[in-house]
Amino acid sequence: MSTAAIRTLRTMIHDVLKKHKDAQFIISSHSPILLGYPKAQILSFDDGSLHKVRYEETSPAQIVRHFVNELETFLEELLKETPCGFARAVFPGKKANP
Repeated sequence: MSTAAIRTLRTMIHDVLKKHKDAQFIISSHSPILLGYPKAQILSFDDGSLHKVRYEETSPAQIVRHFVNELETFLEELLKETPCGFARAVFPGKKANP
């Protein structure tokens, strides 16, 4: 989904919530823009169980933060031949998938 489409969807969600305070949305997304919606309850299936996570703990937020704050390192890791090295750079201390 493009950034413009995501912004449109966020606006639509906001408009619905202004009119219907009890409205709920179930959205499956890796978009850090959608995940960052104010007061969103974010559920993760990582680690084999369903659990709440804070926005800052989500992979999309961590990846974008790393990209913005350390662009050169991010691109170096991204362009390495071995993708599992990238996972360690983006998520220090987390085991990479084989």
